[in-house]
Amino acid sequence: LREVPREDVIHVRYEDLVTEPVRVLRRVQRFLEGDVDAEEWIGQATACIKAPEAGHAVPASLDRLARACRAGMSELASLDRGSV
Repeated sequence: LREVPREDVIHVRYEDLVTEPVRVLRRVQRFLEGDVDAEEWIGQATACIKAPEAGHAVPASLDRLARACRAGMSELASLDRGSV
């Protein structure tokens, strides 16, 4: 990603997609296609998104996941700051 111009990259957080699917999907659609009417597609795509079930992940697995992702997330954060 360091070689790709910032305007050619979009970051989408899973948490945002699950909690605010219309806003996130509209942002992705505009990134890909520009300012065109895509409300039908956004509606269809939103219908496919299912929030994770409460209590689905146990705390131990969340901790393992956080540790496994830490290095990659740090790298992405440094890219956002432009320090890499």
